[in-house]
Amino acid sequence: MISARSDERYDRVVDPFLLSPWHIAFLAVVVLLLFGPKRLPEMGRSLGKGLREFKQAITGEDEAPGLPTTSRQTAPRKQQRDTID
Repeated sequence: MISARSDERYDRVVDPFLLSPWHIAFLAVVVLLLFGPKRLPEMGRSLGKGLREFKQAITGEDEAPGLPTTSRQTAPRKQQRDTID
C-alpha cells in the first residue's frame, strides 16, 4: 500500500542546474580566492579566444569581416646543404 506521504517528494521538482544569486556569488568568491584578481582577466581572455576559435571551426568561417587578420607570415627557412669535409 502506498501512503500519501511517499508521493509528496515528487510534488516538488528541483532543477539541478538552477543557480540562485547566492550560488553565483559564492562561486565568484571561491574563484577569486583560488586564482586571484591578476589572473582572472587573463583566464577570461583565453576562454573567449578558445570559444571564438571553436565557433569558427564549427561554422567554417575563417575570420569576421572587417577585422584585421592576425595571422603571422613566416619567412622561408634556409635549406642546409650536407657537406662532407
